[in-house]
Amino acid sequence: MVIGLYLCLAVGYQVSIPMFEAPDEPSHVEYVGFVHANARPPAFGNDPEVPGEGMQAPAYYLLSAPLFGKVVADPVAFMAELHRANREIYRYDADGARLNREIRPVSRRLFRKGTRRIWPNARLDSVRAIRAPNLAFGLATLLLCFSAVRRAAGDVRLATIASAILTLNPQFLFVSGYVNNDVAAAAVGAAAFCALAFSLSGAGPRRVHYVWLGAIAGIGILVKTSSLTVSATACLVLFAADPRPLRRRVSDAALAGALVISLASPYFAWNLENRGDWLGMTAVWDSATHLSNLHVKPDRIWRTLLANYPKTFQSYWGLFGWMTVQMPTAVYAILAGSTLFCVVRFARSVRENWVARGRLQNWVLLYLLAASVAMIGAHVWLNTSVASLQGRHLFPAIAQISTILAVGLAGRRFPSLRSVGIVVAAMGSLAVYALLGVLRPAYAATAVINEVVG
Repeated sequence: MVIGLYLCLAVGYQVSIPMFEAPDEPSHVEYVGFVHANARPPAFGNDPEVPGEGMQAPAYYLLSAPLFGKVVADPVAFMAELHRANREIYRYDADGARLNREIRPVSRRLFRKGTRRIWPNARLDSVRAIRAPNLAFGLATLLLCFSAVRRAAGDVRLATIASAILTLNPQFLFVSGYVNNDVAAAAVGAAAFCALAFSLSGAGPRRVHYVWLGAIAGIGILVKTSSLTVSATACLVLFAADPRPLRRRVSDAALAGALVISLASPYFAWNLENRGDWLGMTAVWDSATHLSNLHVKPDRIWRTLLANYPKTFQSYWGLFGWMTVQMPTAVYAILAGSTLFCVVRFARSVRENWVARGRLQNWVLLYLLAASVAMIGAHVWLNTSVASLQGRHLFPAIAQISTILAVGLAGRRFPSLRSVGIVVAAMGSLAVYALLGVLRPAYAATAVINEVVG
């Protein structure tokens, strides 16, 4: 049921989002096109080969590149226009898209007043198929989260609730509907959760489980650097939970570390040569140095974080477009109250039933907490230098966060079928409302306004 709802709604969101009307989608698409044309990641510097998101890890774009050649009729002309548009959007050129006919950013004045970042152009709809990979990554995230919770808790109903909270989240559906690497990172985080749950069950941890998590961590580095937060936490929890002798654990952990290095070493070497450090974080800082609205002044760090983190909460659940299409305040208030309720119930449930839950579930609960806190901590650390407050940046831990909320809803006992139905209906209704009551009307209105003004 949840799978069918997710696929139907994800397709609905995908066709309802005008091309390029989502955070950084023009840059993500240019990255895909650049890899298709050059078979390598773009370099990032004072004049980046892909402005904006050209500092990202390459795996998602390598997987999407073959589709680019099939979808775009004239890749050379398309990429030339897209590059000029991105230079203007990311402020490398005040009027970089003046020669464009197909892809033209609206003026900053109109963008501040409206919703659209790119002038309406129905001909761009033909490129929409390049968004398809994220449907597969979203489905993989759902299945991995379901499998992890079912394995750890031994209950299909709790696994269904966790999967519904994850994939019927309007923001997750929105992010599944455009070109970006956040849904792939969510799949990596869910894979780490699933691998840990299976590792701690049955006969307990073995060498093969260390290999699984090492492979997931290595692949995650190549997908999105921030996914390392949840996969590394899984590796640490596995090592701590493993009852075998220390020598065996160290040997298997070393093997997993060697696998991570072997998978990611070409990317590390390329980063050192082209981006200044082995993880490529220098390019992340460089991507914001010329954007005054994205750079946090040192004397205002905590004031900025406290003022803007409510928007992170909103954009974790549903803040669409280029952070411009909001749901009503009452919806966010209900979501905030529900989230707080679930977190408090989760904390009480863990405290009161820690020993009774058993060894497996206790270690899994510890991992859920540790991975979520680590992800949020990494997000706060990033935002002390670069104002990047969007909730989708927490998606590497969305499976873990959704499971915490599901456990909080369930409380001390496994949920009933009625509870499952209520949660799925509530999340599905929220997703449908966000699509039909918020997203589609917003773009139906601004299409007319921008065409008239243009």
